[in-house]
Amino acid sequence: MNANLSARALSSLVRPVAVVLIATALSGLGCKPVLDDLDPREGPPGTVVEIKGGNLLLATVRWNANTPSEQTLPSDFLGARFFTVPSEAEPGQYPVQLHGDGEYSDNKIDFEVTDGVVRPVPRLDDVTVVAFDIDPGGKASMVLMAHGANIDVGAQIIIDGTAVMSFFSRLLRNGAMNASDPSTLGYPIFHYATTWTFIQNQVPDSDISVAVKNLDGATSNTLTYHIAASMDELDSDGDGLLDVWEKDGYDSDGDGGVDVDLPALGAEPWRKDLFVEVDWMEDCEPDGSIWADIEATFEKAPILNADGSQGIAIHLDVGDSPGDEGGETIGFSCAIREDDEPPDFDSSADCVNFQRLKDEHFNKHRLKVYRYCIFAYQSGYGTGKSSGKAEGLVANDFFISLHSWGSEGRIPEFQVGTFLHELGHTLGLRHGGSDDVLSKDNYNSIMQYGNDASETYYISSWPPCSPGQLGGIDADCDLSNIDNVFTYSQGQRRELNERELDESEGMCDKTPVDWDMDEEIETSVRVNLDADADKTVIQDFPDWANIELNFRVAGSEWNEN
Repeated sequence: MNANLSARALSSLVRPVAVVLIATALSGLGCKPVLDDLDPREGPPGTVVEIKGGNLLLATVRWNANTPSEQTLPSDFLGARFFTVPSEAEPGQYPVQLHGDGEYSDNKIDFEVTDGVVRPVPRLDDVTVVAFDIDPGGKASMVLMAHGANIDVGAQIIIDGTAVMSFFSRLLRNGAMNASDPSTLGYPIFHYATTWTFIQNQVPDSDISVAVKNLDGATSNTLTYHIAASMDELDSDGDGLLDVWEKDGYDSDGDGGVDVDLPALGAEPWRKDLFVEVDWMEDCEPDGSIWADIEATFEKAPILNADGSQGIAIHLDVGDSPGDEGGETIGFSCAIREDDEPPDFDSSADCVNFQRLKDEHFNKHRLKVYRYCIFAYQSGYGTGKSSGKAEGLVANDFFISLHSWGSEGRIPEFQVGTFLHELGHTLGLRHGGSDDVLSKDNYNSIMQYGNDASETYYISSWPPCSPGQLGGIDADCDLSNIDNVFTYSQGQRRELNERELDESEGMCDKTPVDWDMDEEIETSVRVNLDADADKTVIQDFPDWANIELNFRVAGSEWNEN
């Protein structure tokens, strides 16, 4: 791999990423930099600091400025907007100053290095590209962007084992750090970030390995990135929607006309999009307030896009906008399955086939774009008490069946949690994170079921006492109550050894948990916390880092539809 680009290639690749930065900073070129503030002004080694000021283009950050131990710290592309506190810095005050055009900024600001958790190794969550091109010689060039947790300013991207020149470009502080003492977490996430590099001379339709190495040498996990075989197969943001669809619209039948106008629907090729159409049976219309909550969950997701935005844009077709095809009331009040079998609980009861309803009420031109959901009367599986079912892991169909729960099924929080839970299965998420073991207290996700005595949520046992589908995640380290925050896990909680649990430590922040329910807080107890009969070590799982938006990679289980 050659990371050195010609001037022409460099110009064409830099433009989409740097034009805004350059345009806003050009007025300061050749001027003394101005340092107004540091955000934050204190923190442990590894803290990423944002610089507030002016004339930052081509400026550098000087740590311990104007002292014998002054350091020039790595910053972002073509300027000084961020820096990482050196990992070797001892507690104390360190003057920070900017330098540019041969001069120091007039003022300096002291940064207070505190004791605390040194940042853990970086975690690579996603790889996307912009400015992808295939030259006449058949070789691909691109700006490759690595997104993930705890990435340093100055971190290097490693491609096929070789570290390349890389540039920090985006910071997202983690607002869901739900422990005031990060040392009580297994993998505290202080921030998410994007770093990027130029690469060329790549072979289309081939794989490269990508990792990130921080300033201290700590290296992330490795992801495999598949280089598009052609411009027509390019999916820059990795959301399963090809760039040509998101730019020009999707022609599903190949007749030259646009059948799904994705640009008009708000799709963007450099930001992740997720499309879901929703219908419902008679008397099963969901509460109208839930859609804004579901949209907010994805908008707040700890995911960074190439266009600088945060989260996933979920497009819910529920009949509330002009041109919507969803939001239709379909004429059944019975159980639902994905086959023609009667419901498990009563062989004489009526049951409708999900796919027959989809054939009648879903536009086939949307099959490669939209997931499809039905709010149904009752599940045809088990006792009929199930709250929903997904087609499978990484899939395009699911249903919600809360009607048989009576008035509780009308609770908006139930509907939000169940919708996100079943949708999560179609995004590839399991009940136990990396497995299907239920009721893990430290798997802080709506994908689990909780730890009530029956191992399954029923109204009689609600509210639950651990994270799960109906109660939401634990947002404050206190398992004694629910928090009604509905989202997927970031994978921060520490592991729990069921053979030796310290109840005084609890889940985080040393909030005690009486796991053996003997009304005493003990430092060593043996308790089976999950639904697995064996006492093992159970772990959290980073859901958001592992979702799969492209359901087409898995085909379809329900009648190839």
